[in-house]
Amino acid sequence: MRTLPFILLFSCCVSWAQNHPFRVTGTLDCDYSGKIYLVYEDKVDSVQIVNRKFEFRGKLENENYEAGVWLEKRYQVDSFFLESSEITLDATCTQTQNPDYKGFWNLALKSVKGSASQDLYVKFMSDYQSYRGGKMSKEQLFSNGKKNIDDYPESAVSIYILEKLAQTFYETELTTLQELHAKIKPNNQAQVLVACAKIYDRLFPANVIAVNSKMKHFTLPDQNDKLFNTKTFSGKWILIDFWASWCTGCLEQIPNLKKLHAKDNLEIVSVSID
Repeated sequence: MRTLPFILLFSCCVSWAQNHPFRVTGTLDCDYSGKIYLVYEDKVDSVQIVNRKFEFRGKLENENYEAGVWLEKRYQVDSFFLESSEITLDATCTQTQNPDYKGFWNLALKSVKGSASQDLYVKFMSDYQSYRGGKMSKEQLFSNGKKNIDDYPESAVSIYILEKLAQTFYETELTTLQELHAKIKPNNQAQVLVACAKIYDRLFPANVIAVNSKMKHFTLPDQNDKLFNTKTFSGKWILIDFWASWCTGCLEQIPNLKKLHAKDNLEIVSVSID
């Protein structure tokens, strides 16, 4: 009986780190008595709001993440960069006027204090708006963004800065943008990795595998830490299955994959993104 090759996929960009404690305190400007939620990494935490105030404590696996925050009956949510520090949120909340969502709430952050990552992002976006308004040159904006990435390659903020730079300077600074992409070492937060991959596709179009184009072989470590190359299956049909233990739909498809694998001349390379 043939076995399905199993590969553990680790991004070469991922930086592993120790736990980083954080404390988030906040205040609302409305009389809301329900819960408030904080989502980061693969965690969802919630606390009861008391006298318009709330507090979260936890630990991060990496230095910073883009975190989401919303009220219990949410309609509009907001986000900020969470890191290992004492962070203070000042938020406003209103009930939505959408008649289809009566009783639901909007939440918007008026200020975020204590997060250097958030400060970095806000400063760059301020520069970007200055450029859009004709108050800053393209050269200065690019220089500021490049310095941020050079100084903080492991920050989740850097990938979002690069995204804006790529939108603005693709035609004139492609080589430098490619070099900046190579410097970035994002954490393994799903949204960050997706953003990193999308920018890669834009900056390196020749490397993108398009529909009906020839597959490019790759090498990854298997479950025994031995390198496996898809060239092993040259001359055969190869199905590359990307899955994760938290993906219910992926697990439900395993019986179907086993049926497919029984067919002649078909090999399945199963790539875990856990």
